Parts: sequence; C-alpha cells; structure tokens
Amino acid sequence: MDISAAALVPALTTLAAALIAGGIAHSNLIISKEAKTSEFRQAWIDALRAELATFFASTRTMARAAQEARAHHAQEDSKLREANAKFHISGEKITEIRHAVADTFYKIKLRLNPQEPDHVQLLNQLEALAAAQNSYLANADADIDSIFQVAQDAADQAARVLKEEWKRVKVGEPAYRRALRSSSSLLLAMVVILMGLIAVIFFGDGPAKPNAAAKPVAPIATPVAPVAPPKPTPASK
Repeated sequence: MDISAAALVPALTTLAAALIAGGIAHSNLIISKEAKTSEFRQAWIDALRAELATFFASTRTMARAAQEARAHHAQEDSKLREANAKFHISGEKITEIRHAVADTFYKIKLRLNPQEPDHVQLLNQLEALAAAQNSYLANADADIDSIFQVAQDAADQAARVLKEEWKRVKVGEPAYRRALRSSSSLLLAMVVILMGLIAVIFFGDGPAKPNAAAKPVAPIATPVAPVAPPKPTPASK
C-alpha cells in the first residue's frame, strides 16, 4: 500500500459509515410511517366491520318486526293476539332501528372508496338491500326471504372487502413496498460503488514496475583531502 492509498482509508471509512447510517435512517422512517398507516387501516377495518354488522342486524330486525306486526294484526282470536304480543316490537323501537339503518348506511358509504371496484360493488349491494327492505315494508304480500337473500349476498361481498383490506395491512401499502424496494436498491448500489472505488485505489495500477527509460544516476564522489608527506627526521649526532 502506498502513502496515497493509505491516506484514503479514513475518508472511505467515513463515507461508508455515512451511507450505511443514511440507509438505516431512511429505512426506519419508512417502517415507522408504515406502522402508523397500518394502525389507522386496522382501526378503519374494525370500524367498518362494526358498522356492517349493525346495518345487517338492523335490516334483519326491521324485516322481522314488520313480519310479526302483520302476523299480529292478522290474528282474529284475541287470545292469540295476547299470546303473540310479547313478540311485538314497539313503534319507538322500530323508529330507533330505522334511524340506526340510515345512520350506519351513510357511515359505511363515506368509508368506502369509490375508486375500488370491490367497494363499489359492496355499496351497490347495500343499496339493493335497503331497496328490498323498503319494498317489503310497502308490500304486505312480499316475501321476507328475498330480503335475507340480498342481505346474505351483501354480507359475502363485505367479507371479501374486509379480507382484501386485511391483506393490505399484512403486506404493506403499495407506496411502502415501492419505497422499500427503492431503498434496498439504492443501498446496494452504494455498496457496489464503494467497493469498486476501493478496488481501483488499491489494486487498479498493479505492482510498481521499474522505469526502463530512466538513466542510472552516477554516485556522487566525496572529495578526499590530500595527505601531506612526513617530514624528515634530523640525524642524531
């Protein structure tokens, strides 16, 4: 490793840490938002289920009340009338049930999405059930089983709508799934690019090769001081 590559190691480490931290923060943001959206959707499903149950029960009760009232007034024997009186629903209770039917119908209508085919079909069947009920109340000779059949068809469609909404809660919103795929792809691309940069910096040039065109440099000679010859020694007498 040369000096330039070694100097880039801290910078690359910082960059990698920043990319990873950013990816984690982005993922946490998406997950927290999805959790909140799923919580709201689950509350919406629970409320819709309760309102549908109230609507179907009130509609059935209204039909039974009309049936019992007709049977009660058709009795000629006063004793039979007294025996059946305990099954008769009071006018105040019928008014309360009629209000519950109208109230829950509009609550359900406001909850359903007119852009969803299943929701539109359910709304059409609820309107058909309300029309069948009004027809039965207006026609003394109408068959009560026709109301129950329309109610069962609407209940089956309501179960399909609730099931699809529950599936959406489990797998997540479409926007959440797209964002999660994009985040994963972006993080993977960052990792690949970072690894490519590391490979180019450390291994791109290969081992250093000697330069053939360079001329050998002659060694610099160190000057040596001349040595003076020894002085002659005088002869002894």
